[in-house]
Amino acid sequence: MKFYVNGFVVAKMNNKDSPDIPWPLSESFYIPWPLGDLTDDKIAQELTKLADDDWFSKYHMQEIAPDSTYIKLYLDYCSKIKLDVNVLLFESLDDTIIVDDKFELCEVLGYDCMGYVGFSYLQTEYYQYPEMHKKGILQNKYGLFDNIEDVLYFIKLRQQTIADGVNIESCWEEILVRISVVNVL
Repeated sequence: MKFYVNGFVVAKMNNKDSPDIPWPLSESFYIPWPLGDLTDDKIAQELTKLADDDWFSKYHMQEIAPDSTYIKLYLDYCSKIKLDVNVLLFESLDDTIIVDDKFELCEVLGYDCMGYVGFSYLQTEYYQYPEMHKKGILQNKYGLFDNIEDVLYFIKLRQQTIADGVNIESCWEEILVRISVVNVL
C-alpha cells in the first residue's frame, strides 16, 4: 500500500493524563484548527475563513491544508496568543491532496480509521469489537493502532457489522490514515 502525504492539521492536543482536560477514548486526542473556536478574534476568524475557502470546502470533509506557508501563518498567530498547538500530518491511500512542502517528521502517532478530521470510527467504536482485544489488538495512548494491519482488521469487522444490518454510525467514508507530528520547514 502506498500512502500519499495529503496535508497538515494544526491541532491542540488533548492530554489524557491531564486532570484539566477530560479525555475519554471515545473522543479524539486532538482538537483540529482551534482558532476557529475564537469567534471574537478577527485574525483567528480570517485565518479560519482562508482555510475554509481554499481547502476545507473542496475535499469531502477533510479539513487538511497542504500549504506550509499558511500553516506557518497559523502557527505564528497561535504562538502570539500563547495557544499551544502541534502540526499533524495526515497520510492516506487517497492521492487527492498532495503536500510537496518540506517538513520534518517528529513522531508517528499511529494509524486510524476516520470519517473526517476530528472524527475517528476507531476511537468511537473500538470497544464494540471485543474480538480485537482478545487477539491482543490494542489502542495506543492516542487511541490509534501502531500498525496498518490492525486498522484493516478493524475495518473488516466494521464492514461486516454494517452488512449484518447493525445500525452504526456510517455517514462518512472510512478513511485509513497514518497520523504523525511534524515540524513544517
